[in-house]
Amino acid sequence: MTAFQDSSKRRAGLRRRQVLPMLLALALGAGTAGAEEDLVERYEVARAAYERNHWQQAFDAFAALAEQGHPEAARLALQMWRHGPRLYRIDFAATPVQLKRWSLTCDCDGMRPQQEAAAPAA
Repeated sequence: MTAFQDSSKRRAGLRRRQVLPMLLALALGAGTAGAEEDLVERYEVARAAYERNHWQQAFDAFAALAEQGHPEAARLALQMWRHGPRLYRIDFAATPVQLKRWSLTCDCDGMRPQQEAAAPAA
C-alpha cells in the first residue's frame, strides 16, 4: 500500500466519524420537529371535535395529548372532566393519577375540586 492510499483511507475514516454524528443529529432533529407538528395537528383535530360538539371524542383526544405533556390539552381535559356532568351531560373518566399529572402539566392546581373545597372563603 502506498503512502497516498494510506492517508486517503485515514481521511475517509475521519470524514465518516465527523459526518455520522452530524447525520444522526439532523435525523433526530427532524424527528423532533415531526413529533411537534404531529402534536399540533392532533390538538387541532381535538379542537375541531370540541367545536362540533363531539364531546367524548374531544375529551379522549385532549386526554391523550395531556398524557404526552401538552399543557393546553391538559387544561381542557381537566375542565371537561370537572364540568362534564353539568355542561356536557357526560361523566368523563379519568383516574386520580391522570388528574394529578394533568394538573401539574398545565400548572392548574386550582382545577381540582378537593383543593377548592378545602380553600378558605375569601
